[in-house]
Amino acid sequence: MPRSFSSSSDSSNSSSCSDSPHHSKVLKVSNLSSKVNRNHLYEIFENWGEVRKVSLNQGKAYVEFHRNSQAAKALKGMHKGQIDGKTVYVSEKRLRRARSPRRSRHYNK
Repeated sequence: MPRSFSSSSDSSNSSSCSDSPHHSKVLKVSNLSSKVNRNHLYEIFENWGEVRKVSLNQGKAYVEFHRNSQAAKALKGMHKGQIDGKTVYVSEKRLRRARSPRRSRHYNK
């Protein structure tokens, strides 16, 4: 069952598990209420580990954790959970790949 949070939450901490390179340290949180601020998000997501940074803009946020494993636990615990009465959607932030230079479509004859 997803956890529900209001502007203030309890501050229970989970124990840390081993880090996995298969998970991102940054989570995207969408469908946030306009009442939610960065401090709320720090308080909520610190239940899963050490939060390095929170960026908030127009109903979505990016939450960066110190460790990949902490972000993975937060993803599992908060996806489709509630913050201030709204269901939020949490996903891993996908890193953009560097674009490789386009090859010429012209062939030498």
